[in-house]
Amino acid sequence: MKVLQVVTWVAPGNPFGGPVRVALNHVQELRRRGHDVRLVAAQPRRAARGRWSSSELGVQGFDAFRVLPGAGFSGVTSPKILRLAWRAGRRVDLVHVHLARDLVTLPFAAIVRWRKVPYVVQCHGMVDASSRRSARALDALLTRRVLRSAAAVFVLTDHEREEMEKAFPGESFAYQQLPNGVPVPELERPASCTAGGAPEILFCSRLHPRKRPALFARAAVALLDRGVEAEFAIVGSDEGELPAVRIALATGEHGGEVTVEESIEPDAVAERLARCDALVLPSVEEPFPMVVLEALAASRPVVVTDTCGLASFVTDNRCGIVVPGDDLDALIAAVDRLVTDPCERVAMGARGRSAVDEHLGMRRIGEQLEQTYRTARQ
Repeated sequence: MKVLQVVTWVAPGNPFGGPVRVALNHVQELRRRGHDVRLVAAQPRRAARGRWSSSELGVQGFDAFRVLPGAGFSGVTSPKILRLAWRAGRRVDLVHVHLARDLVTLPFAAIVRWRKVPYVVQCHGMVDASSRRSARALDALLTRRVLRSAAAVFVLTDHEREEMEKAFPGESFAYQQLPNGVPVPELERPASCTAGGAPEILFCSRLHPRKRPALFARAAVALLDRGVEAEFAIVGSDEGELPAVRIALATGEHGGEVTVEESIEPDAVAERLARCDALVLPSVEEPFPMVVLEALAASRPVVVTDTCGLASFVTDNRCGIVVPGDDLDALIAAVDRLVTDPCERVAMGARGRSAVDEHLGMRRIGEQLEQTYRTARQ
C-alpha cells in the first residue's frame, strides 16, 4: 500500500513530542512490512532540517507560516502541505492523520475527506472536551465532520475516548483503541547487576511543567547530598522549566554534579536510554509516554507517578516503581531503591523488555494498522 501520514510539526529537538515519535515508529514498521509510507509535517522556515527531510527516515518537512501569533503549534500552517492533500487521491491509497485542532492536520483531513480519499485519524489526546471558543468553532466547522467520516478514529485509552465523547455528544465515531508501540532493539549493552561503577539515573523528556524536571533535580540533589553513589542526568529541550531546574540544583551541596544535557533528536533517544541504568519521569497526567516505553524496551526500569497512563502496566509487569504524584520523599526512596539494589534493577528491566515485546512491540501495532488500512480501503 501507498500510505501518507501527516503530523503537525517537526523540528530539531522534537518540540512536538510524542505524536512525532509515534508516527516515525509507524513509518519504520510499515516500511519493514513492504509498504510505501511517507510522513509529512510543517517545519520551521530556514531551519537546520537535514534530519527531518530524509528519505531514510521517510519524513518530508514543508516550510510553515505563522498566521495566528501566540497560538503555538496551532497557529502555523503550510500551503505546500495542503496542496499535497489535494493531490493525495492520485498518489496514495490511504491517509493517516495525527489530528490536532490546528491549521495543518485539520484542514489536511478536511481536504482528503472532500476528495473522498480513505483516511484514518489518531488524536493522541489532543482533541478533548474544551471550553475554548476557538476549539468549539473549529469543531463545528471541521473537526466533527472529519471524525465522522474517518474510517477509524484511533484512541489511546478509554479515558481519551470518554473525553472525545464529551466533546462530541451523540456522535458514534469509528473508535478503535491503538496503543503506542515501540521497537524492541537488540541490546548493545545488556544490564548487569555485577557491573561496577555508579549507575546513571536519567530524566529524558521536554523540560515542561507537566514533566516536572525540577522535582527530579531535587530528588537527585537530595540523594547526592546523602552520599548515594550514582550519576544523574537531565536531557531535553527547555519549555520553560530550565530556570526551575537550575534553582533546584542550587539548593544542595552536590547539585553541580547533576549533568544537564542538550535535547536530542527522536532517533537518538533509544541509544541514550541504552547508556543509562534507569529512567525517572515524575510527570503528572501523562497519558502514554513514549520515553517510558523506549526505556523498558531497552531493559531499563522506570519510575513514574500514579497519574501516568502506564502506571498499571509498570505495576502489573513489575518493571519499575510507581510513586504518588506529589510525594518528593517517595520519589527519593524509589530512586534510592534502584540505585542500591542493582540485581532488582536489572530484573525489573528484563521484565519490562519482555512485557513491551509481548504487548506493545511494533510488530503487533503494525499488524493492527495493516488490518485497519485494508478495511478502510474497501
